[in-house]
Amino acid sequence: MGVLRISKLDGLRGILALMILVFHYQQLMELFHPDVLQLPEWLYQNPWINEWYSVVDFFFVLSGFVIAYNYETSLVVLDDFNYFIKKRLLRLYPLMLFTGITYLVFYVSFIWNYPQFYITVDPISHILFRFLDLLSLANATPIMGNNGPLNPPSWSISAEMVCYLIFGLFSVTPFKKYSYYFFAVIGAGAVIFCIYTGTFFYYSDFGFVRALINFILGCCVFRHYKKYPELKIGNYWELMFLVYLTGLIYFIHSFEDESVTKELIALVLVPTSYAVILRIFLATKGVLTSFFENRLMQFLGKISYSVYLTHYLWIQLIPITLFYILEIEQTPINHILVLLLTISFVIGYSNLTYSFVELSFTRRIKALFRF
Repeated sequence: MGVLRISKLDGLRGILALMILVFHYQQLMELFHPDVLQLPEWLYQNPWINEWYSVVDFFFVLSGFVIAYNYETSLVVLDDFNYFIKKRLLRLYPLMLFTGITYLVFYVSFIWNYPQFYITVDPISHILFRFLDLLSLANATPIMGNNGPLNPPSWSISAEMVCYLIFGLFSVTPFKKYSYYFFAVIGAGAVIFCIYTGTFFYYSDFGFVRALINFILGCCVFRHYKKYPELKIGNYWELMFLVYLTGLIYFIHSFEDESVTKELIALVLVPTSYAVILRIFLATKGVLTSFFENRLMQFLGKISYSVYLTHYLWIQLIPITLFYILEIEQTPINHILVLLLTISFVIGYSNLTYSFVELSFTRRIKALFRF
């Protein structure tokens, strides 16, 4: 079956991918020696950009909704489950493999040979182990230890696959009509685990726990959408929740990084807020949802997976080449221009990986295995 799409969600996904790019660009201060890169305070200390890592949770909520929207009724028997998992692997794995190999080459040829640029550099044996962790789709679980993903954004792909496995398996059991009760129990267990450990924003070893909470909420949003497909609410709710979200991000930023208080407040507010915002967008046709449906946003949504997985290499190479190797003066204006150049380059590069890896290479694999 073909994938059913809701265009406004595609545009939203494109915006979220760019937010992750800018957040990681801001994180460069934690990678490079201070004498290599000195980001201006408006970027490095920005209270909103500092918390944009949380939009990964929005990705998981969106994923739960889209997967339930497309596959809830088509998953009946075990063969359906096998087809579903193969299809998800074909969608996600080729680009993850390509970006993992690219990042491995980058690490060995650049980072390992120019350690003076970086605060810490792992030995090659550790890098190869992290690469195997990525290949095995285990880097959001503690199966191979807490190594940290080689290409940092790839942890969420591993977490997604855990969500797909659980969703698919419970959807083909004889107790399918009770599947959402099982999801509720799993979600509650994930919440209890986060409370017990005092952490919500996992991003590697237990990243699948964070993903499950958001993914299951996304499935619940679909259930409500399915029950009330014609629900319409005032378009002003879009702007109200945009203001609310801005305030929420600032509120979370007011707590000390990685403190238990911050993590538990985020556990309560972040997934539920994103789930409610998603349901609002599905029930409105206001300025924001119309914006997400314009041609540019649809293009960004189309290449958003490539933007998400490819950007981490380029946000290192481009600034360090321009500011350190070519010795461009590090002024606030130049930092803005380099950031815009980096975003533009990643979009162009991602369009190529979308065409030649996500589409062409995947088609060849399907033809090879007659899938």
